Amino acid sequence: MSDLTLSLQRLSALFELFAREQRPLSSAAICAALDAPRSSGAALLKALAQLGWLAHDRRAATYLPTAKFATLGGWVLEGSLLPESLLAALQELQVATGETVSLCTPADLGLEVAHVIGPDVGIRLMIRVGVRLPLWGTALGTAYLTTLADPTVRSMYLRSEVGGEPPRVSIRSVMAAVRRAREHDGMAYAESAVVPDVAAVSVPLPEGIAPRTLIASVGGPASRMRANRSFVEEELRAWMGRLARSPAGFRT
Repeated sequence: MSDLTLSLQRLSALFELFAREQRPLSSAAICAALDAPRSSGAALLKALAQLGWLAHDRRAATYLPTAKFATLGGWVLEGSLLPESLLAALQELQVATGETVSLCTPADLGLEVAHVIGPDVGIRLMIRVGVRLPLWGTALGTAYLTTLADPTVRSMYLRSEVGGEPPRVSIRSVMAAVRRAREHDGMAYAESAVVPDVAAVSVPLPEGIAPRTLIASVGGPASRMRANRSFVEEELRAWMGRLARSPAGFRT
């Protein structure tokens, strides 16, 4: 592993640590959590403080992400990429299905959760914005792959085998799932692909809704989703039809 790769991994782990803890942390606590040498950890913290990404409280000897850091990526989840009208439409889909509705976007060889709306009561799927989800064998991943040419899908699969996280499903299974989804307007279904006993129905949104490719998914306990699969797919198909008929209403 190169020094640059190691530094980037520590940087990512550092801000994930702050996201979990949500409080000021000492240099010792940070280095312990990252399993980093004190010298390397101190150098990283000093550099981030100089950049204005971390605030260093010398009296308490702690660090905390700054408001500057918090605002750097805020635009990603604002209306420029996720129009308010689309978020309102997702809320309607959640109410109609009664399940958790998520919106994901491609992130190289995975998918990133960009928005989540869940029911207020009862047993439901819990998922956080920013979480990376697998591409291979999942409903979300299969729905996204229907938008790509077959050679592109195979090339991405090979890259996962060589340099990424090895897929848990064969390329033959992947391509078969993609073909089935294409026969159903890109709609894909999978159970226990990410979380045991959880199922989801996913579909790519029409082009023109937002500046990037988006995949919508309805997920919940596998037993409930299995029993209500036809109903959920009908609601999702009707919802998609409304989006396709008036995409301009979902642009900023």
